[in-house]
Amino acid sequence: MTTKFPSSLFSSFRLIILSFAVTFFLVGSSLFSPAISDAGTANADIANIWTGLQQEGNQFCRVTLKIDTITAPNKPLSGSLTVEPANVGVKRAPEPQTAAINGTFFYEISLIKMQYQLRRGRRYEVFGVLNPEKNRMALIYEGRTGDGMLPVYLTAGPTLPKELQPFAVSRIEAADFRKEKDNTAAELTAIQNRSQVINEQIMDAQNRLRDARHAHDKETVNRIKKELEVLAQSRVQERQKQQELIMAQARKARELQIKQMENENPELAAVEKQMLDLQARIVAVSKTRDMPKLRELSQQIKALKQQRSMLMRNRHAAPVVAPGASADHSCPEDLLAWAGELEKNGASAARFHSITQLANLFRPSVFNTYFKTGLLSMAPNHRRELGIALQRGCTRLDTAFSRGSNIMTVAKGFDDQGFQLNYLSAAIAGETLDTVHEWLEWTLGDLDDSDTLSGLNLLDKQGKTVMAALWPNETKMAENKIAQTGSQSAAKVLTAQIDRLTRHVENLETLNDLARLRKNEIWKKLTPRDQKQLVLYYNEQADGPVARYLTSTFPQTAVDKNAPRNALAAGKQWYESQNTLFSQFSDTKTIKEFNRRFPAQREDLFKQILPDLKKEIAACQSTQEVKQFGRAFTLPMDSRNQTCKAIEALKVKQIAALDHQTFVARVGSGPFKPDHPGAVYLNALYRNDWETITQEDRAFALPVARMMEPMNNSGIYDLVAAFSGGQVKGQQLKNYMQQKMENATMCTSMAGFYVISLEYISPNCLGPNPVEIERIREWDEVLVNGYGTELSRIPHSETRYYTIARRHREIFDKIKDPANAESLEFINKLLGGFGMKKEGVRTSMEKLSSNLKGLGKAMNELPCDGEVMQKIEAALLKKASEQ
Repeated sequence: MTTKFPSSLFSSFRLIILSFAVTFFLVGSSLFSPAISDAGTANADIANIWTGLQQEGNQFCRVTLKIDTITAPNKPLSGSLTVEPANVGVKRAPEPQTAAINGTFFYEISLIKMQYQLRRGRRYEVFGVLNPEKNRMALIYEGRTGDGMLPVYLTAGPTLPKELQPFAVSRIEAADFRKEKDNTAAELTAIQNRSQVINEQIMDAQNRLRDARHAHDKETVNRIKKELEVLAQSRVQERQKQQELIMAQARKARELQIKQMENENPELAAVEKQMLDLQARIVAVSKTRDMPKLRELSQQIKALKQQRSMLMRNRHAAPVVAPGASADHSCPEDLLAWAGELEKNGASAARFHSITQLANLFRPSVFNTYFKTGLLSMAPNHRRELGIALQRGCTRLDTAFSRGSNIMTVAKGFDDQGFQLNYLSAAIAGETLDTVHEWLEWTLGDLDDSDTLSGLNLLDKQGKTVMAALWPNETKMAENKIAQTGSQSAAKVLTAQIDRLTRHVENLETLNDLARLRKNEIWKKLTPRDQKQLVLYYNEQADGPVARYLTSTFPQTAVDKNAPRNALAAGKQWYESQNTLFSQFSDTKTIKEFNRRFPAQREDLFKQILPDLKKEIAACQSTQEVKQFGRAFTLPMDSRNQTCKAIEALKVKQIAALDHQTFVARVGSGPFKPDHPGAVYLNALYRNDWETITQEDRAFALPVARMMEPMNNSGIYDLVAAFSGGQVKGQQLKNYMQQKMENATMCTSMAGFYVISLEYISPNCLGPNPVEIERIREWDEVLVNGYGTELSRIPHSETRYYTIARRHREIFDKIKDPANAESLEFINKLLGGFGMKKEGVRTSMEKLSSNLKGLGKAMNELPCDGEVMQKIEAALLKKASEQ
């Protein structure tokens, strides 16, 4: 019977099929294109799912990177990264971890910079670069957390790269295995519950059996015994089911592990498979209780275990013996030549920045050249033999690589397993670095063709970590290429701007625009050679506009020989208004010629008015007037001509004459002439001119007080106040000391000098009954170590004896430590030690030193009991006693 369907039904069916197809296309395409908005549509060919394999500790994990959105080129990116165990085991594997990622996609250089943080708390900074086909991404880790992370690569799509698939179970297998484990766990729980019920029933039956025996009820006893037999049989069955489930689960896990093992060690995998089969046979034979067969199988198991142990220790592999070498010193030539790539490419086996640099040895472009096969496809026996040769024979050779301390690290790249480096992680890292090299060549080529600075700037700023993962020579070549290409691009940009600006120069403002171009940051992109050439071009192009501007603006009045003084003033006014022009274009031909001609013209003008200038300088009545003379018409450049040098010499001579006149006037009346040291102060003492003495003391004290301010503000007085037990405050002590320094008088030092020097210069003026004074100064010389611990202490003391006039005893006690000429050395050292020995302080010290020398000279030349010395003594002691 044929059933007919209405045509409308077929139309609806076709519509449903079409809708389904469209939906499938849209959903399916989303696996290969992240959501992009704004100007980001140019990136639609970038996959949003990437998959790879990465070592985490002792196990490998499947890494899945999902890019959800890229808002626009060089804009924020978001997505997630999932890390899940790639292998299975009897123990329950850790649950997959998923972390949010955020970063930026730099479209011009095909580089992604992103960050993520897993549950363990470590934050990762990682750079991803794409190959030209954009179906492979190389990940390079940065920072402290990335130092121990080898580079890895991901491929577009949800599946592992074909070459890595044998090293990880498929997601379907892993999911099935986890599901089976969960089902087994549920069944085991059910068995345990049933076994518990059976055990409770057995305990109940045993109690009832005991009661029946006490009651001598044989019929009940027999019935309970049969019941117990049935329960015991049920318990045995449940236990058998439990063991069978556990063994089946373990066998399944072991089968998957053996499947993974077949790649890295097929011999060991074969032994493990035989052992697994024998264990199944033993279980089967044990049910038949065939003891001879069980013993036979047990012996076979024991032999296989020994073979496995030997294989795991690589005892089956003997070092490869190179032709002509002994077995103890074998190091294959191809292995040694391969290792020589380190030094050849600028790296070193002894020193390297990170393990990534050593991983360059395992790049297929390097490794396959020497061994004619890849690390993953190399026969396991041969691979392990090479690793043993590195650890044994190669270390005994006298080569740069053999002497390197990291030869053992390189050898780990041939091992079956390893915490950080093994043959699989080394192969992945090597493949990743070849991808980085491919990206770099492609990117540099594109940027070279694009003639753009933005991409070069991005590569120079964001690509440093990625480029540094390659050989040092490759990194250096790339950096040189970036610098060279960037310099060429910058030169083109600057040349165009120079041409544009020089065509539109009209006034000083537009010339300044041209000058500001030299301060543009783009100049820093130029190589020294390109910069030199472009500066020459800049000066050549700027010379014409500068010449036209000078011709149109230079005032002819500035070279008018009929009015030389006015000409000098006009030239000064014009030159200062154009000062920036001369500094900014100093290397142009026009400015160089102007700087040669203009000063010569001005010197001729100065020569014309030199006689008048001499008279005017001689007529100046003050030092300040002399210093200000000529400022209305002189320029700094004038100081280089001979005429102006003669004018400056006249000014210096006139200033010296005026200063001498001022000094002579200040010396004033008294017994001491201007050539006597300290004549101003000594005559003021003689005349009791306290106003002059106060002025001289202020000129001495204020510079010292100002220079002592840093020490005063250092907190030293707060420390002193703390040791006083609160009797005085630090600020009060500081204010007191500052006031004492500002009001200090040189009479104190001069009086002390006079009192203690009288014994040696004029002992007959000590008078009757002079006073003998003994002063003892004690101190300890302490030696400490670097930690401040005292190692030794040596006491010292110094005794001084003074003979002073009895009339001076009161002032001696008041000033306590009379100053003398030697104290100047101490003061100078003190101020210099605090970094305060500046011009003002030196002047103050010179003033005090001059007064002390003048006083000493007067004491030696004049009678101590004469009128002059008596007046000076009285004035000194009066002023010093007031302090």
